Amino acid sequence: MSLSVVSPTVLVIEDEPVLRSSMVRGLLRDSSAQVVGVATIAEARRMIEQLRPAFIISDLDLPDGTGLEILDILDRGGLHVPILFASAYVPKYSPRIPRRSDIDVREKPIPLRELRSAVERSVGLRATSDGVGPFSATDYIQLACMCHRSV
Repeated sequence: MSLSVVSPTVLVIEDEPVLRSSMVRGLLRDSSAQVVGVATIAEARRMIEQLRPAFIISDLDLPDGTGLEILDILDRGGLHVPILFASAYVPKYSPRIPRRSDIDVREKPIPLRELRSAVERSVGLRATSDGVGPFSATDYIQLACMCHRSV
């Protein structure tokens, strides 16, 4: 009889396709967690019900609502999942974000090493990286431009 180890799931909710794929690719490359990316609240709801993620990274400004709706989905399902809100609109949403120990809020762009560190802390995984970065120079420039930042 063999026991299989199930990797924890990290759910990335980001409507910008390039940023979402970069985050998923970067996190997959650097941990043993399963990382799934979705673009909307509706997709996130299905993934939360289906996968029961151990950690969520979510944008606040999404096409079909706000990332804050994820908190309602988790609370209604009785799930206690740490969540990192990553947004270029933190000041706009800040007054509506509840002060809870399982919620972290960061302004975009977030360096990949900070995302990795948040996943490791919350999910209890060690990085498995070979030290080679998952982003190319083009990825960094696109991320900086999307968030109206300089490189």
